[in-house]
Amino acid sequence: MTTQLYLLAALVALLVGLAVGKAWERYKLRDGRWIDRRRLRETPHYMLGLNFLIDNQVDQAIDELTLATSTDTDALEIQMILGNLYRQKGQVGRAINVHQALLQRPDLTKLEQAYAIAVEQKDTRRIINIAKLLGNYFFQLESSAKAMDYYLDALGLAQETGDRPTECSLLLAVGNVQIQGEEYELAVANLEKGLNLASALEDAGNQISALVGLMKAKAYTNNMGLAQIYGDQALSIAGHIQDADIEFSIIESVVGLLFSHDEFEAAIPKLKRGVDLAEEKQDGSQKLNMLMGQAFASYQLGDSAQAEALYQQLLAEAEHLQDQVTESTALGRLSAIYSEQGDVEKGLDYAQKALEKAHQTENVGLVGEQQLLIALTQRDLGKHAKAEAYFADAKKSYQAIGNDELVDYIDELVAGETGEAEAG
Repeated sequence: MTTQLYLLAALVALLVGLAVGKAWERYKLRDGRWIDRRRLRETPHYMLGLNFLIDNQVDQAIDELTLATSTDTDALEIQMILGNLYRQKGQVGRAINVHQALLQRPDLTKLEQAYAIAVEQKDTRRIINIAKLLGNYFFQLESSAKAMDYYLDALGLAQETGDRPTECSLLLAVGNVQIQGEEYELAVANLEKGLNLASALEDAGNQISALVGLMKAKAYTNNMGLAQIYGDQALSIAGHIQDADIEFSIIESVVGLLFSHDEFEAAIPKLKRGVDLAEEKQDGSQKLNMLMGQAFASYQLGDSAQAEALYQQLLAEAEHLQDQVTESTALGRLSAIYSEQGDVEKGLDYAQKALEKAHQTENVGLVGEQQLLIALTQRDLGKHAKAEAYFADAKKSYQAIGNDELVDYIDELVAGETGEAEAG
């Protein structure tokens, strides 16, 4: 029971982080009011406009994107796309008017201003390069709508000029933005186009990128069979070109997806290969990550003996590398395993060592995690006063980092303890 509650607390912390990230991606403050970033791209005119743009149907794209601006007249990215489409249609005067108006906007960044100037000067290569930079920037900020607009603008020009390598990389960029925006069918279509083009160009790097993107899209739609096929194909290409860094990066992506779908048995061979690669590269940190994954997968499969052995190996490796965070984590996991096996006193000993090591890291979240573990272990030993004290300490730690979800979780545990005591 202690182990389950301990792991549940860690899961809650992860989910809170994901929720905050998703909220930040979706909303922004403009002129004193919150704007839903997804709302615009969910409108039919905007979506139709982008689809027409991908299919190089310029007239229809202009019509739909013009209608989309009626929803948000300040949409910088749409105005830039429209200006470029007007130029493609030969309506140079209209294009200049649009971009000159954009140059006067006070909220235009230096890079966006450089982009508008390049468009006005009809410098196609510079437009593509700056649009890709802007797309990459907004993609990293998880602002999918803005990233999409710039990537599509660059994609259209790459197709127009016959720049197939750039077209290939931009198809993959568009597909990844669509994955970020949970538009999986559109993502698959563009990633498959990119994969075909990369194969024709014999571009192993973009083949791998396309396959990893397809793997994610299929995994997110719960088609894990096909996702694993794409992942294995990407790993095969990485092995063929003998790039250990790329192969390791793919393994991390594959394992993450397998874990998210409880495919722990399928993850273990990948994790073992990851350990081998990390040893070949003499990268101790990466080896720790792969060992941690192996131990976790073994535990989830019910093999507590193997999990214990792997966590002990992880602990020894972490001590050698003086990685106190991993030391504390491994000690905490071993504590939970020993308590579950019935040796609660040994579990408490490891939990106290985990807390001592966590204090040395000055990582408040990790300290709270180990305080909570000790509270649960003390409760299992029937030492309710000590458990209550550690619950209070864990609550203070989580309050210090603003983790309200785990604060509420601890309150529920304490309330349950109180209720049981009163009933007794």
